[in-house]
This record gives sequence, C-alpha cells and structure tokens, in this order.
Amino acid sequence: MKTLPGRRYLLLATTIVFLPSAASYAQGSQTVVMARIGNVIQNSLPGAADYFVKKIAIGQNDRAEIEAKWNFSPNASTLEFFYGENSYGQLVGTVFFDWVDTRYGTIEVGTAFEPWGAVSNVVVAKATVKTEPWVEAVLRRGLVKNLIGLDGTSTLGALKNLNRNSMGPRNYFMTQAITTAVIRGIIYYDSLFQPHLPG
Repeated sequence: MKTLPGRRYLLLATTIVFLPSAASYAQGSQTVVMARIGNVIQNSLPGAADYFVKKIAIGQNDRAEIEAKWNFSPNASTLEFFYGENSYGQLVGTVFFDWVDTRYGTIEVGTAFEPWGAVSNVVVAKATVKTEPWVEAVLRRGLVKNLIGLDGTSTLGALKNLNRNSMGPRNYFMTQAITTAVIRGIIYYDSLFQPHLPG
C-alpha cells in the first residue's frame, strides 16, 4: 500500500486509542461508544474508494481570526479531517469529529461534509452513561436532521432556532450540545480545511 505525501491512511488513524481522563470516571460520566469512528467515516462517505486523514495545525493567526469572527476559542491545537476520494482521485466528502464538554461529561460528534462544504450527516460517536439515553431520544425525534444542509453561510441561526419549551429541557440541552459541535465543525471546515483541499 503506497503512502502519499502529507497523508496517512484511515487504517492508521483508527488504531489510535483515546484514554479517558480521571475526571471522566465521575458518576454517570463514563464514556459510551455509540458509533465507531471508522464506521462513521465509511457510512458518511459512501462514494469513497480511498480514505485519508489530513492534520492541520491551528496557527496564532487562525485562532485569532476564529475568535474574532465567531467568538469562541478552538479547543485543540491540531485538527484532523478525514476525507474520501473516488477512484478518479476526486474528493467525495469529509468528516470531522469535535467534542463538547457538558456538566454530564463529554460528547463527541462526527459531522460529514459534501465537497462544497454543506453538512451531509451528523453522528454522535461518543456520549456518557448519563447522556446516552438523552442522545438516543434526540436522534429518535429527528431533531438533528435540521442540521443537514447547513454551511458557513447558515450557522448563526442554528442555535437561536432551538425552542426549549417545545423540546423539553433534556432534549434542548442535548440538541444544543450536538448543534454546537456541528457549528464548530463548519467553522473549522471553512476556515482551515477548504483552503487546503486536496488537489
């Protein structure tokens, strides 16, 4: 299997083991794997013949621009974008995983993008013992389907459109967390990945 410059095959990327911190063992916050990362990537990029991962470091200028434009600070110094290409070497889509810390533990959300940057799929990859049933309830109600099709021009209203009264407090809380991860994924995709799209 040949290795292309600046790329690592997905097989290598999915062998990484993430060890939970001591804080994650607090009551109810043990990590629950709801979907394996490799499966999320393959299912989200059905037209891909090959899979790759691109690491992008967040420079000081990138961080300052994101903070100024979007009013949040990136929670990592290096980001990984998993992307697929068809048999002709054309980009078919990208998946980015982001995590959101909540009072009940961390959830990890995979956001898939069309080549032009619109959200094509949203999957919760990891939750906690406490939040797993809430995530499942949100998914059953189809509340995250409203995120499909969002792009860099339509992120600002995504959180404002959530209605706490109609959704109930738990559904609202979890949908808000998932939406936050997706919005950050969109921002990272537009700001950091698109300028370096594989040619």
